[in-house]
Amino acid sequence: MRDELARTGTTEQVEVVVVTFTSREMAIAHTSHFGLTFPILLDPTKATYAAFGLERATFGRVWGLRAAWKYLQLSLAGKRRMRMPTGESGPVEDTRQLGGDFVLRDGKLYWGYWSEGSEDRPDPAAVLAQCLR
Repeated sequence: MRDELARTGTTEQVEVVVVTFTSREMAIAHTSHFGLTFPILLDPTKATYAAFGLERATFGRVWGLRAAWKYLQLSLAGKRRMRMPTGESGPVEDTRQLGGDFVLRDGKLYWGYWSEGSEDRPDPAAVLAQCLR
């Protein structure tokens, strides 16, 4: 999204905010790793996720062939992937929590995209088009 905003020169017209359930430390590491400049809001209870109807996927949907294919494509394109923090019993984060992209206007939901898997994200140009409508 950052690249699409810069490419189209619409940085002043759109405010992007990231909402995540990760820890403060992981949000800082993620921001640094990817060079993000968007404000990040932490929602450790996932209340915002519930309010927007974002569900959890099955294990197979998140870690299946579609996700493996997408990660392979990103890797071949030179996209950097950040390692997830792990504890003694596996990932610390909820790897099955689905995300989404939403456009709000005057405090109301104008447009939404509910992801169906970890690899399922809308094209940034499509999201930006909804922002500018």
